[in-house]
Amino acid sequence: MSTLPMSDRQTRVHAKLRTVLMELSGFDLNELDNNSTFLELGFDSLFLIQFSQAIKKHFGAKISFRQLIEDVSTPVALIGFLDQKVSDDVLPAAAAASAPEAGD
Repeated sequence: MSTLPMSDRQTRVHAKLRTVLMELSGFDLNELDNNSTFLELGFDSLFLIQFSQAIKKHFGAKISFRQLIEDVSTPVALIGFLDQKVSDDVLPAAAAASAPEAGD
């Protein structure tokens, strides 16, 4: 796992992206190397297509399969991309993004 210094907004993007990824794959974004490419993390092309569709559904931001393997190919890059593309109203509240996990 790689810890990233993130702005509050990026933390909120990360929190929502973590939820989307968990729902799709069962992987926890916090347990992955955020600097490795999605392909290096073991995500195949079918999964990346589904992931791009889920990102559009949950974030309202269009990202193509090609972008996920070329330009926005790591979790760090994807967080930065979404930080620039999505509006605040689709992100969790600041307090919810930094709240401890349920069961803690």
